[in-house]
Amino acid sequence: DDILKIKLTAPPIDNEANKSLITFLAKQLKISKSNISISKGLTAKNKTLLIVGITNEELTNKLNAIISK
Repeated sequence: DDILKIKLTAPPIDNEANKSLITFLAKQLKISKSNISISKGLTAKNKTLLIVGITNEELTNKLNAIISK
């Protein structure tokens, strides 16, 4: 499995950290927030995300571009 580590400043209270993660990724990937959901680990530190509306190749390219900044 591929792992991407993202550090957030939002507190894990009232789902704020999860919302912050989805907002951040949507902005960086230039996709709608509704295309990203947490499929595993909603209340855990480690999460599995489901991202739709983008191909695996597009996702990989966009993430690589973000990481290399």
